[in-house]
Amino acid sequence: MFSTERGIVSGIELSISCTDCVRRSTPDCEDCLVTFVLGDQPEELTLSPQLADAAGLLSSQGMIPRLKFVVSPPTQRTTCRPISVGGWPATSW
Repeated sequence: MFSTERGIVSGIELSISCTDCVRRSTPDCEDCLVTFVLGDQPEELTLSPQLADAAGLLSSQGMIPRLKFVVSPPTQRTTCRPISVGGWPATSW
């Protein structure tokens, strides 16, 4: 369960590419769910719907860092892969 611009989303696969995040290599990156799970220099994280819901619940209670992914504008991206969360375009969360 994650909060997005479209509301609360649950029961979806979560796929995040850190190379497309504007917060990569910033203090926010160091305190992000992806870095928490993968460690330093994360690249990409994919969670099943069940694990994404569990991570959302734990982060909403302050038990683990929240997801701080913010997609880069297309002109700043280093890759051309589309980023989505359960078929929805990923934006600032």
